[in-house]
Amino acid sequence: MGTFLCLLLNNYSANAWYAKDSLRIFKEEAPLKIIITTNLKKLLADKAKSLAQPAFIQVQFPDSSLIAENITLNARGIYRKKHCYIPSLKLHFKTTDSSRLKKLKDLKLVCPCDNTDDGEQLLLKEYLVYKIYNLVTDKSFRVRLVMMTFTDSEGKKKPITQYTFLVEDIDALADRNKCKEVNIEKLPTENTNRAHTTLVNIFQFMIGNTDWAVPMNHNIKLITNKKPPVEKPYIIPYDFDFAGIVDAYYATPAPELGIVSVRERVYRGFGRRIDEIEPVVTMLQDKKDTIFQLINNFTPLTVVNKKRMISYLEGYYQLTSTRANIKYEFIDNARTE
Repeated sequence: MGTFLCLLLNNYSANAWYAKDSLRIFKEEAPLKIIITTNLKKLLADKAKSLAQPAFIQVQFPDSSLIAENITLNARGIYRKKHCYIPSLKLHFKTTDSSRLKKLKDLKLVCPCDNTDDGEQLLLKEYLVYKIYNLVTDKSFRVRLVMMTFTDSEGKKKPITQYTFLVEDIDALADRNKCKEVNIEKLPTENTNRAHTTLVNIFQFMIGNTDWAVPMNHNIKLITNKKPPVEKPYIIPYDFDFAGIVDAYYATPAPELGIVSVRERVYRGFGRRIDEIEPVVTMLQDKKDTIFQLINNFTPLTVVNKKRMISYLEGYYQLTSTRANIKYEFIDNARTE
């Protein structure tokens, strides 16, 4: 333990910037190595209740510097709390005023739904969806890949090591876009920023995701300008594990959509003019090579899953390859209510 404390002291200046710049943790690509020690039996038993519990976190950064602190955590995610072995977690870093990680505030940690290799691959595909969306708009959650080890503070359960990823705090996302979060219940979808909502609708169609809704605040956050002129809110989507491009074994579409598989695309946008839709389609077409390169260069994902993701996206690009197709998908099939 003495050697570990010496390492912490020697590396204090090297990693002090993490305490000052909560954004930088999401600006780098190399996976973090994190060990979280907590009462795993209690976490698993109480996950449906979302009860907060103490934990000890050790973060090793790519330069080998270390930060170790006490935090609290709790389970989150409606589906994952019910069905996943280790659900997604909310990590609360501000436990004391002396915490060097306190400016990270509360971060969501997304975990595989099960402890299998296939479960981990699904997690990695969802991570890539966030990264693809980062290429599309800055009004998107940044993520950081983590090689996570969970250890049991009671010594009764074996350690679990798997890929996970951290999701940026909404306040940090809003701040870097010169915006602030707003909480509005039952907001009609068309009372949001029209141009940005058009982008969100088409991107969700592209990845085959229907598991979101603005009026119910389901898998979306809302931000708006800090200073006048204050525009209608921007939609910030998250939680993409039910998307067709991920194709999770547990994902099922809502019955009212009239589809049997999440891999079937359904456009959920309201009516738009062709001149509003074509710029978004063109922008996504221009990013096609970059998106495919991102997928192909992502080492942790298997070759088979890379091909599946690219094949699914190729389906979108075929559906939007002509103006007639664009009109059919996004105008003729637009929502009216």
